[in-house]
Amino acid sequence: MGPTVNTSTVWETVDDGDDRVSVVVTGPRLDAVEAAHLREVIEELLVAGTTRLVVDLSGTGFVDSAGLACLVRAMTTLRRRGGDVALVRPASDDAWRVFRLTQFDEVFPIIPAFRPEGP
Repeated sequence: MGPTVNTSTVWETVDDGDDRVSVVVTGPRLDAVEAAHLREVIEELLVAGTTRLVVDLSGTGFVDSAGLACLVRAMTTLRRRGGDVALVRPASDDAWRVFRLTQFDEVFPIIPAFRPEGP
């Protein structure tokens, strides 16, 4: 069995009027290694004009301080530019507990799931 790939991927970017909304799906861990990759992904999206970001953490079971810092940095940058970051609630109780204990659930808009609008 090969190594587990744990990378954030851009699932979808859509233009919604004046907003450019991007969805990033994180892997099973949002730790120091993954946070560095996620920062790169977010920077590329910001350069491309993303104003609203959804980070889908539904498959993430572990979050550490580096992962939290990455999310705060994205939120700060986007809010300064008139945008925002919303988080899809982690399905893992352990990961969700981190967000509750740090009160990130009061700082970020938390949504139960992301469903793109379609036909």
